[in-house]
Amino acid sequence: MDLNRLIEVLTERYKANHEKISLPAPYAVPLFAEPTEKQLEQLKLGDGNPIAEMHQINSSTGLAFNYYKLYELEIRKRHNCFEVNFEDKVAKPLRIRGGRKANLDVSYSLDGTQYYIESKFLEPYYSECKHNTCSYYNKDKQGNDVDNYKFSKKEEETALWLELSEHETALWLELSEHEKALWLELLEHEKALWLELLEHEKDFQYYDFPQLYRHLLAIRREHNKQGKVVLQSVSWKMTDTFKEKYELKEDDEKMLNTLDVERQKAEELFKGFLNEIGWTDCHFEMKYYNDMLEAIKDAPKYQEFCKQYFLD
Repeated sequence: MDLNRLIEVLTERYKANHEKISLPAPYAVPLFAEPTEKQLEQLKLGDGNPIAEMHQINSSTGLAFNYYKLYELEIRKRHNCFEVNFEDKVAKPLRIRGGRKANLDVSYSLDGTQYYIESKFLEPYYSECKHNTCSYYNKDKQGNDVDNYKFSKKEEETALWLELSEHETALWLELSEHEKALWLELLEHEKALWLELLEHEKDFQYYDFPQLYRHLLAIRREHNKQGKVVLQSVSWKMTDTFKEKYELKEDDEKMLNTLDVERQKAEELFKGFLNEIGWTDCHFEMKYYNDMLEAIKDAPKYQEFCKQYFLD
């Protein structure tokens, strides 16, 4: 689909709903809430230029910011200290020098669970996903490098070298040599499963499975399977009203169908993988912004939010 046409549909409806408003710049729109000083600093450190991008009507950053700021206002009615984080740099997915940390659009902690959100707006409709580099296919960079392990290493150095959590380190020091060998074998098996999951990225053209893979790997390294964690893939779904305004062609319809199939496949793969590696406290969820509006329906500017992003 054509990005310019997608933006044009959003802009035309926005202007129709705001006849007396003159946009300060092409595609620029005001925010529905202001970021706190902490959130502003987080946005400044995000990949790209989130501060500028979030004011654009077609911005995924803007959609995520506007929704989750309204969500924050609603949750604070029962949790005064609740706060949403933006552009959360969790951890490096790989063990490589100079590698970049995974950048999650949104994160927050609620009721004992840590949530990480990757937000998508128009991107899946006009761009194809990029597959991961060859470094991700090197099992020694996927996680704890156990191939060169020698039992002659000092126990404390071994625990640090394996990048274990404090809790896991204490358990490690109590294990017998035989138990350590079995544990390392288990880690090696998990790495093989990560690589097996990665092989599926070639099956995706529009849904960004490769990026979500990197995010999940970074979360694994950050949390060491400790605590309750949820990775959410939250997308904007093209409404019937939008489709009508855009005037879809046959190729567009085929692309939308392919995107739906890929989305369902990704959900099955990630959920099956987490079950296979026994990470029972980590969950993968797919959501549409369209189905999450109930959570912000009492927030200020809710109607304006719906008109801007869903044309209703």
